[in-house]
Amino acid sequence: MALSEESFLPDAEDCAETWRALRWPDGAECVECGSGDVAVQDWDYLSSLRRYQCRECGRWFNDRSGTFIESSKVRLPVWIYVLREMDKDRSINSIAKDLPHTYKTVHRIATTMREAIYRRREEWREVLTGEVEADDVHLTLGQQGRTLGSEEASEEVDEGSDEGDRSTEAGSTSSSEQCSSRKPRERGLSKRGRGSWSGDQPPAVLWVDLWVERNGPGRRPELQPDVTQRTLLSSAVRHVEPGSEVDTDDFSGYRLPGEVYDHRSVDHEETYVTDEGTHCNTAEGEWSIFKPWWHGFRGVAKRHAYRYLSEYSFRRSHRSDSRQKRLRRMIALLRLNYGPSNQARTSFGVH
Repeated sequence: MALSEESFLPDAEDCAETWRALRWPDGAECVECGSGDVAVQDWDYLSSLRRYQCRECGRWFNDRSGTFIESSKVRLPVWIYVLREMDKDRSINSIAKDLPHTYKTVHRIATTMREAIYRRREEWREVLTGEVEADDVHLTLGQQGRTLGSEEASEEVDEGSDEGDRSTEAGSTSSSEQCSSRKPRERGLSKRGRGSWSGDQPPAVLWVDLWVERNGPGRRPELQPDVTQRTLLSSAVRHVEPGSEVDTDDFSGYRLPGEVYDHRSVDHEETYVTDEGTHCNTAEGEWSIFKPWWHGFRGVAKRHAYRYLSEYSFRRSHRSDSRQKRLRRMIALLRLNYGPSNQARTSFGVH
């Protein structure tokens, strides 16, 4: 007898109880007015999810209302199964073969999870302080071999900006006209010098807190449009507390103002560790872990790269957790969107 979907998916009732415990640890609250005076009206005996009515404002809602999975038709056990398998570094295609869902559906679940990790990043990351190292690499990204329509191109420019993971706001020269007129498979990789966003080789900068690195979450990779002094200083201000020690190589882009940081550099043509102990070996070592993980994805569009960097940062920051604890952290990030869904879409990319 062939195994059915129910043979390996988590129990629906256990998933529903876990979801409610993470979303409402003190009991269900109205998604409209926040009142805890709600009544359970009915529930789905297949999924064990409940519907409620607020006695204060009369609003009807359910366990999914106001969350990242509010509009999804996929059952909660499937969501949790996909998240659990993602944490094992399984490919989306491999996970989709286990389920009665298409690759596109499973990919959408993974994308939603990565977006939730990014948008709720302030809940799991802290400002770095003390002794911090920095290093950068250039990632090969593009448009996945296709042109963008004018509407989609405008969306990329609008949504491709943020504190650094999204780089167009930080100084990218791309525009909706350039994106919409771009030929398929065209890349700017033949340009000399350091890569940039417009050349499909944007730099990713990594900030590592040495004390936190050994004791918890302490790494901040983010995508940048270039590696100019202004761009790298802006990135440092977002992630590193003023007054901290910042160790880098001797690249001119890292000439951070002395009024903000105690900056030290090392010339790699002469040595990798100075007599004073200055080095950026920890940050370089982190990239050696990142690259094999990154190469597991068969081509990432640069407009989506910020999600993957956020996922890597989240998983590495909680690498000491058990798989079960890390899974609960991921589920908890899905539990609440930023306000009503229409407002969340309006404010997307503006933080």
